[in-house]
Amino acid sequence: MGASAENTVVQSNLVHDNRNLGIYALSGARVIGNTVFGQRDYGGSQSYRSGIGVYVFNADAVGNEVYSNYDGVYAYGHSGYYFVSPAPTVAENRVYGNSNYGIYAPGDDSITNNVVYSNAVGIYSPSYSASEIDHNLVYGNADRAIDGGSSVTGNTVYQLEGEAIRAVGAVRDNIIWVDNAAAIAVPEESQHDFSSDYNLFYVAGSGVVGRWAGHDFATFEDWHFEVGFDEHSRAGDPRLVDPDGPDDSLGFSRRALEPAWIIDDGAPGFSSTGPWSLLTDAGLGGDYLEIPVGQQGEAAWTFAGLTPGEFYQVSVTWPQDPFLSWLAPYGGLRRRGPGVGPAG
Repeated sequence: MGASAENTVVQSNLVHDNRNLGIYALSGARVIGNTVFGQRDYGGSQSYRSGIGVYVFNADAVGNEVYSNYDGVYAYGHSGYYFVSPAPTVAENRVYGNSNYGIYAPGDDSITNNVVYSNAVGIYSPSYSASEIDHNLVYGNADRAIDGGSSVTGNTVYQLEGEAIRAVGAVRDNIIWVDNAAAIAVPEESQHDFSSDYNLFYVAGSGVVGRWAGHDFATFEDWHFEVGFDEHSRAGDPRLVDPDGPDDSLGFSRRALEPAWIIDDGAPGFSSTGPWSLLTDAGLGGDYLEIPVGQQGEAAWTFAGLTPGEFYQVSVTWPQDPFLSWLAPYGGLRRRGPGVGPAG
């Protein structure tokens, strides 16, 4: 799905399981309130990436839910292209469970008021960019919460491992809680552009306050007095209320909470229409159904008793056979009261 004209709005769509991009927008378009998931990486260069949920080039992405893609949101803004002013905005999105970057911002973007969690890297802005990263909630990402940004201001960051903020610019007014991670890490090549102050640090486990060109400073005092930053910052408990929630699971997890529920052909919940034949030389339980070429038929598997709002992963198996049709369409439906609607 694409939009490429100023004031064009792409809004309230369900976009999923495309090969390259979910939504593509440029030249002043706005992507608002969409749910986007399931775009997978099929290779590509930095300039032509695949598996992106929402790709905005000098366009805005606001209020979207973006999850289970390779990259969640790819935002590139530059005032030299299409005379865009002010900088494109990525705001108020919920971005989670993406296997690479939650938000990737290699241009001059405003990344603000997003909730970003359970990605490999939460927010990434290369050192050559001028993106401003402010007032985001970033937690439970695997490697780093925030990597880069010309300014990182007013964010709340909770990072269990790796690095909370890999800094290349100004780091100011953030709450940074780490367990077994570095609160601020400054690569050697970024030292001349780095500054930090008015932050609140909370360090637990084997975490450290600062990492300066590979050298760790475990305490706030060591970091401040030996490196000289964060004169007005403090170390203390930010008193976050139950960060991992009532289920004691931080962020988004694909860990199965219950054993798999399998509905085989012939089991309760399975139904079919059409001239299907039962074959007994393969398949789960030693059998499977087949329909002749050119015939019409349908098969359905109905799962009852699901919990509204929960995330379920659905898989389908079939015998390995090069002569089976690759054109058989699969779809999902969910019940809405007495009716049936598309699966979300």
